[in-house]
Amino acid sequence: MLAITLLALTASASDLQCPSGTTPSSDGAGLHWCERVIDGEVVRDGPTARWHAPHQKAMEGQYRTGQPDGRWSWWSETGIKAHEESWREGEKDGHWSWWYPAGVKEREESWRDGEKDGHWSWWAATGTKEREEGWRDGERDGQWIWWYPTGTKAREESYREDSRHGHWANWYESGVKQLETVYREDEESGPRVEWQPDGQKTPGPPG
Repeated sequence: MLAITLLALTASASDLQCPSGTTPSSDGAGLHWCERVIDGEVVRDGPTARWHAPHQKAMEGQYRTGQPDGRWSWWSETGIKAHEESWREGEKDGHWSWWYPAGVKEREESWRDGEKDGHWSWWAATGTKEREEGWRDGERDGQWIWWYPTGTKAREESYREDSRHGHWANWYESGVKQLETVYREDEESGPRVEWQPDGQKTPGPPG
């Protein structure tokens, strides 16, 4: 179980440092940002932040010429980190994470140039992993795995370039294997083998 991440409650709106050539602005409801005029248009540029209350930050991030850029973070009113994003020039890029109110990680995504890329994972509030996915350039790639709440593996799939490819298997919650097969380029190449809950192999069709 991951340790709870607490926010050091020392910042306030007056601490927002706007870059040279920008001016501070606010919506009057706790959200502050920096802005500048580019080609006659007012755009956000530099840090931005929201406070739940004085000295209690709710969000912080960064704009670059009107686009989100870099790491953005959110915290609950109790000071526990709730969400984190990573951007590059307006595109999702890097790790995105969510946490339960108790501080346990709930979900993690991986992005590159606005496309799903890398491992995606989900956890239960208890800290037990529930699901994992593999992505590359926006397509399913690699292993996809599901677990029962007990932590026992429930299902495993394999993809390559968004097509079913490789070993696939299912398990009963007891841990006994239920099904096993193999795919090649989105076609089942078998043989498909199935088991009963007691571990006995299910007879195949007559030859």
